[in-house]
Amino acid sequence: MVSSPDGQYLAAGSVVFDLKNKRGICLESDGNGKTIAVASIRNGGTAYGAVQESETADVTAAAQLDLNTPTGEAKVLETGTDVPLLHTADGAAVFLTRNGDKGLTLAVRRPAAHS
Repeated sequence: MVSSPDGQYLAAGSVVFDLKNKRGICLESDGNGKTIAVASIRNGGTAYGAVQESETADVTAAAQLDLNTPTGEAKVLETGTDVPLLHTADGAAVFLTRNGDKGLTLAVRRPAAHS
């Protein structure tokens, strides 16, 4: 289960709830699309997740979703794109990746400071 830092959005796997607007979005395959499991959600409704190509396949692509649309409009990201593990209230994103020797790398990306 993941939530946006402000608590407006809550997701469990492929089901997302917008608690402020009292609506839900199901990202489970309906035969026309692919199932997307939500990994993290930013304040404002941008979410990141993993696309499952088929019920028997592993995760094969990362996706970005707009939870402000009725269907959680998704776009597939470039191959090899890492999605954030979580987002913080100040806009930072936390990434966890496995490097070549199977070790883990934890990285925090902070938003650029505005002048």
